[in-house]
Amino acid sequence: MKSRRTLIFISIAIGVAIIAAVAAYFISQMQNKQSNQSTEQAISQAEDSAVDADKVAYEGSVSDGVKAYDDAISKTDDKEALFTLYGRKATLLYNDGQFDAALEAAKKSYNLKQVPSSASFVGQIARDKGDKPMAIEYYKKALDLIDPNAPLASEDADYYKAVIAEMEAEE
Repeated sequence: MKSRRTLIFISIAIGVAIIAAVAAYFISQMQNKQSNQSTEQAISQAEDSAVDADKVAYEGSVSDGVKAYDDAISKTDDKEALFTLYGRKATLLYNDGQFDAALEAAKKSYNLKQVPSSASFVGQIARDKGDKPMAIEYYKKALDLIDPNAPLASEDADYYKAVIAEMEAEE
């Protein structure tokens, strides 16, 4: 009789543990979904802010556009959104010939998300500033960050290698 009660108790305990595990799994999935939606919303807002800042820069002045980017940056703490905003700010400044400020924004973007495009942009700005050692360093980082399974990976690698070789030959 006692062993039967023990068996029933163990069965109930295992059932409760399974139900708890399943509930925990579904709760974590819901939280991940909410987190992904939150990130997607932040990125969408960042893109909207970037469009607005570019419009302000086009219709007014680059400094007004930079202020709009800075305002949007101050209003978010989402890393993906910040990556986008700093990258777009760097592009605006770069296109205006403000290489020092562009380099600062591009480095912030790179530090948020280390991908080939953000590394090569820092390299491009450094190269245009005449800082070949930094340019080479970041083009090498871009080369190292290439996902070999990505489309055009070999073309990107060839390009970065050629740029690095050209700059090293100039030194």
